[in-house]
Amino acid sequence: MTAARLILIFTLALLITGCSLFTPTPRFTEDGAHEEIERLESLRKEVQTFRGSGTMVLVQKGERQRFRMAWVGEAPNHLRMEILAAGTPVESLAYDGKKLMFRSQTKAHPFYTDTVKNPSLETITGVPLTLSDIHALLSGRFAVGSFKRARLIIQKNNLPLLVTRPGWSRIKRIQLDSHGRVTKASLLSGGTPTYTLELTPQKSEENTFWYKKVKVNGQDNQATLTIDRVTTGIEVPHNAFILTP
Repeated sequence: MTAARLILIFTLALLITGCSLFTPTPRFTEDGAHEEIERLESLRKEVQTFRGSGTMVLVQKGERQRFRMAWVGEAPNHLRMEILAAGTPVESLAYDGKKLMFRSQTKAHPFYTDTVKNPSLETITGVPLTLSDIHALLSGRFAVGSFKRARLIIQKNNLPLLVTRPGWSRIKRIQLDSHGRVTKASLLSGGTPTYTLELTPQKSEENTFWYKKVKVNGQDNQATLTIDRVTTGIEVPHNAFILTP
């Protein structure tokens, strides 16, 4: 696998949480978990389009790579991401809600496209993250993901901890701060940590919040995205989420 393609794969692996398991009737304990999840899912729902840029640092097996990124998104989960060199795209990823597309401007790998709903990269990276999760974080939201059960715990420090069960052997822990913003999330599978996600909220000039830094610690890799700029409510070209060979 080429270095350029590896970077693009782990770029996707960084940004996001979630699980593909789904049950139509999740169970809640009578502790406010249902209301808290509804509140989280409603945050920044008004954001329909956005764009941003930042710096990614990827560490895998002691090797450190650093590169610039830019992205644009549109609700519900359309997304385009670019890896930049001297301000010029060298790797592109796009998802139009139906098709996932990869393209290397340097011809480091063949053009790739696949029809898939909310693609997960678990089989490639070992981290069960979806493109919808990436989309949510880049727009300043956190996707709780599907689950079978959920409960809300008030800890000794008076901060809420949301605990969900995406599957019988999986437990997701979602830590909130005093403002009700997600600052940390982790997933355990069979009692073994799969990943830990750390989020640093940032207050914007418009008095809204987005994530200044997103860091994920996986089983074999660590990736950190520092976001420089986010703009919402932009006009997005209709073909922004389509790549051609």
